[in-house]
Amino acid sequence: MNRTFIFLGTAALLGIIALIVGVQTPRDLPQPEPRQPLFKTPPPPPVIPDPPVRPVPQGNGECRGYTWSLKEQRGALVHVGSDVGASNGYRGDTSCDIALPILCVNPQNLSVSEDMQVTQYNGWLGGKVALSEATRGSALTSRAAADALCAAQFGYGWRMGEHHDGQGSVGWGFTGYGTVPAGVRFWVAINDQPANPWNFVSRPVEPTPEHVQYGLNKNCLGYTWSLKEQNGPEVHVGSDANVSNAYRGDTSCEKALPILCVIITNENDPGLIRSNGYNGWLNGKIALTEPISGFRLTSRAVADGLCASQLGIGWRMGEHHDGHGPGWAFNGYGRIPAGIRFWVAINDQPANPWNYLAGQ
Repeated sequence: MNRTFIFLGTAALLGIIALIVGVQTPRDLPQPEPRQPLFKTPPPPPVIPDPPVRPVPQGNGECRGYTWSLKEQRGALVHVGSDVGASNGYRGDTSCDIALPILCVNPQNLSVSEDMQVTQYNGWLGGKVALSEATRGSALTSRAAADALCAAQFGYGWRMGEHHDGQGSVGWGFTGYGTVPAGVRFWVAINDQPANPWNFVSRPVEPTPEHVQYGLNKNCLGYTWSLKEQNGPEVHVGSDANVSNAYRGDTSCEKALPILCVIITNENDPGLIRSNGYNGWLNGKIALTEPISGFRLTSRAVADGLCASQLGIGWRMGEHHDGHGPGWAFNGYGRIPAGIRFWVAINDQPANPWNYLAGQ
């Protein structure tokens, strides 16, 4: 009896205490922290902006060309080639802002000289070697432009020398006939590496419009003439009223037209075409080149070189005053097709493409 009373009294006491402090239900009990996943999902990669588009160098300090120097002069034979630590046949080695001569060659299939030994790095050119006048690398906008400068100075058959011109070698040097001064570096071409000045200013094959692709003056104009009369072997070429403009040019440089080329041979006037104050006798021959964009005529020397390279030594671009009079026309020997216009130079007016392209 007493035990029962004690048990009930204890239970009653515990109930009173529970009411006072409150009983925590399972929902009230502290909950375990959620389990972390065994493998965390990696965060997305950071967004890396595309690198800025790098503009093609335009004759600035980034443009480079490949250069050689004299290795040995032995009598009439000259050995030219690369220099360890100076020449770079893979990306160029000299700023295009520098003016250096062009290495020009005229391969003639000559037999190997008994005075030279062909080696892996010194082949036989089989022709002649010479240096042009100093030319800024930025002016060498194409291999054709460089070849034309050589042809303009030395004549038909001359072109820019190339890294692999030495027969029996792997490149890097060759020997030919000629004289090259010591202590001078000069431009040389390489066909299979981007080490030439024109690789730094190269553009798409179909630059349209050219002034955009080449960064040139879109207002560039050139001076043009046409055929006036053909009488047998004698031809009369000249300006056209309301078309030709000898003071500022008349035709966009985007046009591809032939160049009027002449060669002075001091031949007598056959009298087949009447000469007058505006139509003098050339004393020579007249011909046209293949059509070429006016944007390519960056200097009179380049234009003269194109005539020489296509027609032979002694040929140059025809000039407004070649008829030994006030200008505007002349006649000479040759045959010119009717219905086409062609570029002609004028010395005392800013009407040539190169007047618009100066410094570009």
